[in-house]
Amino acid sequence: MKANEIPLHQFLSQNATRFLIPVYQRNYDWKQKQCSQLLSDIFSNAREPELKPYFIGSIVYTSKSLTTSRDLVVIDGQQRITTINLLLLAIAKVFENCGNETYREVWDYYLHNKYLNEGSKLKLKPVQKDEKAYYSIVNGDMDQIEAGNRILENYKFFLERIDTPDTAKMAYEGFKRLTIVEIGLDERDDAQKIFQSLNSTGLDLSQADLIRNYLLMNLSPADQESIYHKYWVPIENN
Repeated sequence: MKANEIPLHQFLSQNATRFLIPVYQRNYDWKQKQCSQLLSDIFSNAREPELKPYFIGSIVYTSKSLTTSRDLVVIDGQQRITTINLLLLAIAKVFENCGNETYREVWDYYLHNKYLNEGSKLKLKPVQKDEKAYYSIVNGDMDQIEAGNRILENYKFFLERIDTPDTAKMAYEGFKRLTIVEIGLDERDDAQKIFQSLNSTGLDLSQADLIRNYLLMNLSPADQESIYHKYWVPIENN
């Protein structure tokens, strides 16, 4: 295990890197309360540059190198990293609407891999139930998303609160002051125990969450996808 405190924008701007939320993770579940608190802290930090960078927790991952890119499988921190991506999408949208070219910077550094040739160029790959909603927002097809979807609702919340070029600039500056501890795991680490320990202080995991994670976490990504769709989804739907 290697732990390192770094600015969040540095972590997200890694070149040719994708952040994968594995199928055994629960769906995105942050409510407006958590988003409101995060945005309030971001604005406060942007207004008072003398404050120390704002620490928002840890992101734990395992790494898999591909031909021309690297996949970081997020073991812990998916709620934060997904929320930050929704925030950045809203910031980019406001910049674009007002003709501010900064929106290209947001996209090219944090939201997609501009020069990646394999798979999706988007840096974030949410769990299956959230993936469609996230991609619909990116593609401007929000009418296709079911009402009440947390991805959609929180994106709309950020758009409502970041509704001018000035607030977009402030949110972007505040984002750049966020810091995390990145924790990279290797094959010697017990990812399941680490996951349970870190999640003991966040939104409570159900027994079903823990069982799903225990069954799927140590399998290969291909086996995770196969078993999840063949067995777990029917169980969950029932």
